[in-house]
Amino acid sequence: MWRVNDVVEYDNKRYRILFVESTRLIRLCIDENKGTPTSEYIDVLEDLVAAGQLTRVEDPFAELQILTPEEGSSDYKRREKAYQAIKDIIVDEKMYFKKERAALLKNVADKSKVSVPTLYKYLRRYWQRGQLKNALLPDFKNSGAAGKPRSFKDKTPGQRRIHNPGTTVPLNDDIRRLFRRTIETVLLNDKNMSVSYAYRKFASAYKFANPDASEEQIPTYRQFQHFYLREYEKTDKLIAQTPVTNYRKDVRPLHGTATEQALGPGSRTRRKYFSSSILSVFTK
Repeated sequence: MWRVNDVVEYDNKRYRILFVESTRLIRLCIDENKGTPTSEYIDVLEDLVAAGQLTRVEDPFAELQILTPEEGSSDYKRREKAYQAIKDIIVDEKMYFKKERAALLKNVADKSKVSVPTLYKYLRRYWQRGQLKNALLPDFKNSGAAGKPRSFKDKTPGQRRIHNPGTTVPLNDDIRRLFRRTIETVLLNDKNMSVSYAYRKFASAYKFANPDASEEQIPTYRQFQHFYLREYEKTDKLIAQTPVTNYRKDVRPLHGTATEQALGPGSRTRRKYFSSSILSVFTK
């Protein structure tokens, strides 16, 4: 249920799960540019989930997984500089715990001549943006080909599989076409189907089209979810998933203005408006 790098929302704040133990996990608020990781017991969080107070939400930094900054560019060099500074820290689980982290950073600072505050800045950006190398880009929107899908033949973006066997399948045009067909058939309607349900439909269709494919060769749920979030605008999804009557009544923007019926200055104050609603009056 609790996966490293998932983003959850509680009390109008978003948190990234950094590290999971048997009874507790380490999280970081990603809506703030200050602060350090905090721990929370898993049973407490599960109670919040059951009460509907804690939910899993979209990762605002998901696009970092597919960006490829141009080698030699300013952003590339700054990313590499930051990564070299903290590479010996991020492989040690002690970095998630306050006392151990302080000693770890001091030791690295003494050896590398990079100040502790600078290491903290790099480390926090690394945590906030998804614990991957691209998280250290100074501004990922300014990297080469920002927002454009990348083509992969032998390699795939993002974190490697941890729990499931096999390697992540690179997306090709056929897989993207099947992604799109499944999304537009299952999700872009007013039936309120979940993304996980749509992925199961995709997996069935993929196995039908590729009968010799093993379970490890099927594109993952995260690949399907990322394609859905990247390719379809929120407004388009809202329009498609809301019944026409409800959309016109409750969702669509109003076309009129507050001054639409005003003939001139002060005209609205002289007019009398009466409601046609039936009024029940009780007197003693």
